[in-house]
Amino acid sequence: MSAATVASIAGAATLSEKADALEDAMSVELDKRIATPWFCNIEPTPDPIPGDTRPYYMHNDPRLPVMPKAPTLIDFYKLRF
Repeated sequence: MSAATVASIAGAATLSEKADALEDAMSVELDKRIATPWFCNIEPTPDPIPGDTRPYYMHNDPRLPVMPKAPTLIDFYKLRF
């Protein structure tokens, strides 16, 4: 922990404030040490089609393999997971 973190913990008035400061400091340290998995870096969805007012992206996504005309449950699992 940095000196500033230790000072903020030591400068807290109550035990509860000290615990909160320590928790915040430990959370920051943990964020620095944890590697983000590759599957968390998903590119944004393509731009919506003009005039399309549907709430979800229901078009063919170029990032995913094309589904067959009549997909089975096995096709869904193989191509989407």
